[in-house]
Amino acid sequence: MKSVSETAHGRISGGLRQALRPGSSRAAARAFGAALLLNSLALTAGAADPDQGDAAARRRDAGLYAAYQSGNSFRSLYFSVCGRTLGSEGCYGGASLYPNGVQGAVFGKIGAFMESGPVTQGSRVTRYIYVLDIAAGKNKDAVVLHVFRRLDLLVQGGDRVSAEFVKAIRLRLKGGADSAPSMAASDVAIFVGTQKAVNVVRISKKDLSVSGSDKLAAGSVLSITSDPRGYVSINYIREGSVEFAIRGPDDTGGGGGGGVAYMADNRNATLVRTLARTPAATAADEAQASGPSLAGRQR
Repeated sequence: MKSVSETAHGRISGGLRQALRPGSSRAAARAFGAALLLNSLALTAGAADPDQGDAAARRRDAGLYAAYQSGNSFRSLYFSVCGRTLGSEGCYGGASLYPNGVQGAVFGKIGAFMESGPVTQGSRVTRYIYVLDIAAGKNKDAVVLHVFRRLDLLVQGGDRVSAEFVKAIRLRLKGGADSAPSMAASDVAIFVGTQKAVNVVRISKKDLSVSGSDKLAAGSVLSITSDPRGYVSINYIREGSVEFAIRGPDDTGGGGGGGVAYMADNRNATLVRTLARTPAATAADEAQASGPSLAGRQR
């Protein structure tokens, strides 16, 4: 099937030959003019700037995905951006993410990572990548959140991919290779905890400031989950009993109670964590079986 420009080119060539014949009529000249106009419009459409407008960039970005890869020891992280955009298809680039931005350095152990939502400005699409190292430092028990900025520059013919280190944030949490971390986000904050810590840490997405949330989880954190609307549920054990706290998308209090309560995502399954065989874990199992109780625990 011929394209619009190919059809117009055929018409203009035929119209030109007809118009240049001796004794050609005015009708032939008009046909030539119409063909010339059609060709001009077709060429203008074909040459339109593909990078105009945030909406156009969002449509093109929607055809791309980032695939993350890590080694068996979970000490390195790399992503590749592939997919289809503006008539091209393939893998357009990627980047390795290094702790503290030091090329060749490795993490103690990556416990979790996540991306922020995209922000589009013209042909530039920006996301933040949060990588949680749970075995950092000399003793391999420090918890550090490494923040990177990913940039997709949507250009004619594909995507120019890059990533840069932004900040490393040492969190006041007890870590270690077996610390079983949890991390989830609302619209405005990221919440991090481990089964070895006795609190939850909140990191602001706006300025990356850190605040402790002892009031949310004054005990070992079992899990932190979020739903597509940005609600966050924090399950924790305190003095042998299992409790949960809910935070809203804007970080306002959303209630709480006894037992275990998970948020469900519409793309990723919520994993019900297997706990170590301890009295606290047994209490968690029993509380989960009986269901959560919201009575008297609004925050």
